Amino acid sequence: MLEQSVADLEVLVVDDGSTDGTLDHLPADPRVRALPLTHTGSPAQVRNAGLRAARGTFVAFLDSDDTWLPPKLERQLAALDGQPEAWSYTNYDLLDQGGAVVAMSGGPWRPFGGWIVEALLSSRASATIVSLLVPRALALDIGFDHRLHLYEDFDFVVRLAIRAPAVPILDVLVHVREHPGRRTRAERTSHAWRALSFARVPQYGVTPTARRLARRLAVHHLRLSLPRGLGQRPWWQSLWAMMGRRG
Repeated sequence: MLEQSVADLEVLVVDDGSTDGTLDHLPADPRVRALPLTHTGSPAQVRNAGLRAARGTFVAFLDSDDTWLPPKLERQLAALDGQPEAWSYTNYDLLDQGGAVVAMSGGPWRPFGGWIVEALLSSRASATIVSLLVPRALALDIGFDHRLHLYEDFDFVVRLAIRAPAVPILDVLVHVREHPGRRTRAERTSHAWRALSFARVPQYGVTPTARRLARRLAVHHLRLSLPRGLGQRPWWQSLWAMMGRRG
C-alpha cells in the first residue's frame, strides 16, 4: 500500500486480535498507524473500527491477502475530482495461489457508471470492496452491518450504490487472491448469509426492478442453503421477516 503513487495517505492496520505478530512487522513509516482490537471474528466490526479512526477525506479498503497496483488511488482521486458525492471502483483480476490469473465466474468485468444498483444485483457489475474509493463521510454514514457475518461487504456496496453514483476505472488496479482459505469459500452456511444479504435489499427503498431481483436471488440462495441450514430457525425467520413475508 505504501507503494501508491499518492504519497499523502494514511495506512490504518486494523488487527482483529491476531496472534502471529502482525503488528511487530509493520514498517517504521509515520503514515502507518496500528489499530489493535480484541478479537471479534467480525469483518464488519473491524471495518467500522477503521472507518471511525480514519482521518482522510476518502477511504479505501484492502484485505490482507489482496494487493493494489501503485496508480490505484491516484487514478481514482483524479476520476472523482469535481464529483464530491460520487464514489469509485476499479477493474480487478483474480489470482490463484501461484499468482496466475483465473477466470471470473461471472464472465469478464464490465464498467457501469452512475446509479448501478440493478447492475450489481444482476451481477452485470462487480464492485469488490478492495477496489473502492469512497468519501469518508459517506462511508461512515453507511457503515458495515455487524449482524452479517458474511457478505457485509456486498451489503455495504449495495447501500453505497443506492446513495451515490459510481465512477468506474476500466484498468485492472487490484489483484484479488483466490484460494481455498477465503471465508466465502470455507463458510458452510455461505448461501444462507447470501440469502440474507439479498433479502435486506427491498427495505432500502430501491426500484421495483431491484426489489424483484433481490427477492428472486434471496429465494435462490435460500434454496441452495436448505440441505445445510433448514433447521437453523433464527436465520430462516429473519430472512422471511426481511422479505416482508410470514413463514
